[in-house]
Amino acid sequence: MDERKADDFVVERLAALVVGPWGSFLPPGVSDILGVFCLAEQPTREQIVHGVHERSPDWGQVELFTAEDYQELLSTSAIDAAAGLSLEQVNEQTLIDHDQRTNRVARYARQLDLPPPDTVAKSLDYLVRAGLLHRVGSGPEARYWPTPNPPRPDVVFELTDREQESLRVDAAHHHWRLASAIIELAAADAKSHGTPATVDRLSQRLGTDPHSTRAALHVLRLDPDVALSEDPDALGAADPFEIKYLRD
Repeated sequence: MDERKADDFVVERLAALVVGPWGSFLPPGVSDILGVFCLAEQPTREQIVHGVHERSPDWGQVELFTAEDYQELLSTSAIDAAAGLSLEQVNEQTLIDHDQRTNRVARYARQLDLPPPDTVAKSLDYLVRAGLLHRVGSGPEARYWPTPNPPRPDVVFELTDREQESLRVDAAHHHWRLASAIIELAAADAKSHGTPATVDRLSQRLGTDPHSTRAALHVLRLDPDVALSEDPDALGAADPFEIKYLRD
């Protein structure tokens, strides 16, 4: 595989896909696929398939808890321990969650006129058709790279009312996480006298899209301890602005 490393912005953007609003729309095992992009720039399909199976020989199979895993789970999770979940119950729920996710993603794949993404190659087709990856060429030598500003899931798929509400909740949680990260970046920049904030620069550093960055800035405006020098909606993508944390 190429020795070139993906830059930090690509890594952050890939991480944001997995934990952001797209998380519940991605095939199982997709984090292993996206992880290849952290090691190579524009890898080929052949390189991605090889990289996934080299790092995860059992890719596509459900990973169940062993007795040792279960004991570690109980020692680190007071909620599970208090609920008295047995090893069998934990594994049963793991299988149920996996089946539900697999069936849900297969339904989304049908909307894209694709088969269920149950192989690495089919998952790549799904990610391309959904607008999350770019592809040039075809066959094993086709090259892929992450889309800088991927579309929202509700733009790509027809969602039920329940799915739309779930997406809104996920997006709100995502925006709160981004708002917290923006505060940390602003504090670090203030100490180092770094470059002024812009929507584009923050989006790159956070690995997210400008729409989500603006939504996170609106969340920050609700915090009495934070002051923004400009209205997020009035800012151009490259317009500089200040973020000040008023609490000492």
